[in-house]
Formats: sequence, structure tokens, C-alpha cells
Amino acid sequence: MKKKVLLCALGTYRDGKSEILSFRLVDVENRDNWEAFLSDIKARGLMGKNLKLIITDGHKGLEKAISRIYPFIPHQKCIAHN
Repeated sequence: MKKKVLLCALGTYRDGKSEILSFRLVDVENRDNWEAFLSDIKARGLMGKNLKLIITDGHKGLEKAISRIYPFIPHQKCIAHN
């Protein structure tokens, strides 16, 4: 059995409600896969106008992809991953 990685984006609203924005099964977690994933989300309408903060686990490939796709959105590492 070959292992896969699930990329996932979760949106949380001011009222506390959350929803899965997108997910994708990939062979490896890297910058290219994260960039394609984020580009797809952006192309489907998450342009960043109402996006206030991006919180991640600190994966370097994800951080690089965010800086390319959403360069003006503040980004922080999750406190659980510090």
C-alpha cells in the first residue's frame, strides 16, 4: 500500500464556524503541490479580499507557496507547532 498525503484548507469565520475549503490527495507534501493546491483555491474564488490570516504548521514548502499565491496576507505558525 502506497502512502499518500492529504492537503487541506479549513476556513474559520468570525462567528467561530468552520468549513473545509478544499482538500487534495497527493504523493508528497512539497512546495509544488501546495502551490497548485492554493492556486486552485484562489482560481475558484478565494482571492484574499476577506482573508485576514493564514495559519499553518510551518511546513517550508507551504510557507513558500503562500508567499507566492497570497503575498499580502499575514501568516503565522500554529501555536501547537512551535
